[in-house]
Amino acid sequence: MGTGGPDLSNVADLTINWANESWGTGLWQFSIQTNNGNPGWWNDLRAVSSNTFGNNGPQITFTNSGFAGLDGTYDVNVVSGDFVMVAADGTYAIYFSNSATPPASACNTFNARSIEDQNSESIDLLD
Repeated sequence: MGTGGPDLSNVADLTINWANESWGTGLWQFSIQTNNGNPGWWNDLRAVSSNTFGNNGPQITFTNSGFAGLDGTYDVNVVSGDFVMVAADGTYAIYFSNSATPPASACNTFNARSIEDQNSESIDLLD
C-alpha cells in the first residue's frame, strides 16, 4: 500500500512469532517462503535484521535481505489480525494477511499514520 515499496509478488508464505514487552522479549521466527526461489525458497529474515520487537513501538530494520527494495526500517503492528510493516518514512506499508480480500479500502486511501497508531498487545503466528 502506498508508493515505493518492494515487489514481494513472489512471496508465498510469511511466518512470524514474537512477544511484546508484556510477554517478555524476542523475535523467535520471521521467515518468508518464495514461489520461485528468489532470493531463496525459504528465507530466515532474522539473520538479516535487527529489531525492537520486545519494546513499545516495535521496529525492524533489514540489511542485505536479498529482496529488492525491502532493506530499510519499518514500524510493525498488527491490524485486525494482519501483520503490517510501515516504512519509516511513511510512504508505504507492507500488509500481510491470510485473506484474499484487500484490507478494507486502505489500498486506495493509504494513510501510514492510521496504521502505525493502531495498538496491538501481541501476535502469535501468521502463516
